[in-house]
Amino acid sequence: MRQLPGTRRHRLRPAHHRHQRPRRQGRARHPAPRCHRGQIGERNLHPGIRHQPQRRGQKRQLHPGPHRLPHGRCPGRQGRPPHPPQRPPGRRRPQSHAGGGENAHLQPPPARPAFLQRCGRAPGHGRAGPQRCQEVSDVSAILLGAGRSRRLGFDKILSPLAGRPVLSYSLEALGASPHIAEIILVTRPDIEAQAAALAQQWAPGKPCRTVHGGAERQDSVWAGLQASSPSSALALVHDAARPLLTADMIDQLAVAAREHGSAVCARPATDTLKEATPDGLVLRTMDRSKFWQIETPQVFRLTEIIQAYQKVQQEKVAVTDDASVAEHAGLPVRLVTAGLFNLKITRPADWLLLELWLAPSRGADLRLGIHELANQFSPMVGYLPLLKKHAAGNAKLEGYLDKVGEAVQRAEASLRAVQELARQVHPDPSSPSPSSSSSSSPSSSNS
Repeated sequence: MRQLPGTRRHRLRPAHHRHQRPRRQGRARHPAPRCHRGQIGERNLHPGIRHQPQRRGQKRQLHPGPHRLPHGRCPGRQGRPPHPPQRPPGRRRPQSHAGGGENAHLQPPPARPAFLQRCGRAPGHGRAGPQRCQEVSDVSAILLGAGRSRRLGFDKILSPLAGRPVLSYSLEALGASPHIAEIILVTRPDIEAQAAALAQQWAPGKPCRTVHGGAERQDSVWAGLQASSPSSALALVHDAARPLLTADMIDQLAVAAREHGSAVCARPATDTLKEATPDGLVLRTMDRSKFWQIETPQVFRLTEIIQAYQKVQQEKVAVTDDASVAEHAGLPVRLVTAGLFNLKITRPADWLLLELWLAPSRGADLRLGIHELANQFSPMVGYLPLLKKHAAGNAKLEGYLDKVGEAVQRAEASLRAVQELARQVHPDPSSPSPSSSSSSSPSSSNS
């Protein structure tokens, strides 16, 4: 067949192939490896691997880069850490911040407010972060220890309680809290040097300053507020006479104060409350479901509590705690139940109760030591028959093993007797006593 000028000769195709376009000449296309979902082409590969053009009859070759991977293995598989996905260039997410124009997509997003960076969403991410606030050191702790302890009869701040000074318990808790940025220790001039030495010993990682207290509690708190750093966002006020302060209590109160503006450690009233005359005659019974017992620590915004104290001083109002100062200034006060036990040392009975609470359990340590020693003898008793089996035929060795076995058995019996005596002298409070179990038996109840 003669070809006309200006035309191309091509092979006739079947009818069902005529709708397809002829294949373009040039570089062959290869299927993209499925390394990361949502990405296309060679960008899915490890940045250290580059492709070569594949020709017919040749296998695909990979140029190993700085991260060498075997052929056929995908980054992020078989125990290797996955490579972070990269967004293809030219496909950027539209920016919603101000400053548009051609280079708007190259500008960083605006800075997030400080309260959003501390709570809720993590900075730079769209999804919500953990509900719990991040630990930020922006709290000035005011520790009050300038009292005279008139009701107790002796100076309780430096007196040893369960082997340690009372002041050391609060200092240790404040030093262990990541929320505390500084400690302002309010003391008397006569014990200032000793209090500063205890602060260096029990809170070595926190900057501490000592100031002199006033005649009343509110005067001491005002002295601590004036010495607080202006860069702090919150102020925590705690009485050193409450030695059961923990870092977890500080954490709960700091989180609540950042959310509500204030947080006061308190507990619902559990006893029956009566309103009486000065002579002791009952007027009426109060509804205890509406009453709370206020404790410390108490946390407020630093600027707000300073303004509230200024108002109290101008109006010459007498208050007994910092929550009353906030109430007088019209600030909302949030009550938080933190900790299990937060007793304040006021009377001699409080001292004795805290001595029992904080004293180490020596009886439990003694029982544990005797129990571990008895466990060391039990394997020796079990190994002796095996040694006798291997020493069969050696009369001298058999006699020696018999003496060792008798000595071990006598020592084990002595340890069991000592263990039983320790159980009687230092009983385990979690296990029922024999007297209680015998009294609850049917025979004793019938008698």
